[in-house]
Amino acid sequence: MSSRSRLRKRSPETTVDRTGRGAGDPKKGRSVLCEKPGIKYAFMLDHSDLFKVTAMCRVLGATRSGFSVWRQRQKQPSVHQQQRDRLD
Repeated sequence: MSSRSRLRKRSPETTVDRTGRGAGDPKKGRSVLCEKPGIKYAFMLDHSDLFKVTAMCRVLGATRSGFSVWRQRQKQPSVHQQQRDRLD
């Protein structure tokens, strides 16, 4: 191995975390974090038996009040759904 290849600068994406392992591909690790609020809230509802809602809100960048409002809206059919039900 040449001395140039050993001295090559590392990009910020290939930094090593405190466990000694590489950080991985930054584009692949943000699947839930970059989603719309509805996707985040559905994820939170699915995992609420494993994690506290407040902790998931903090990690996902969501609000607890937004999650509560979303849950209440899920119980009521949307206007569009009500119209479809009337036509059927």
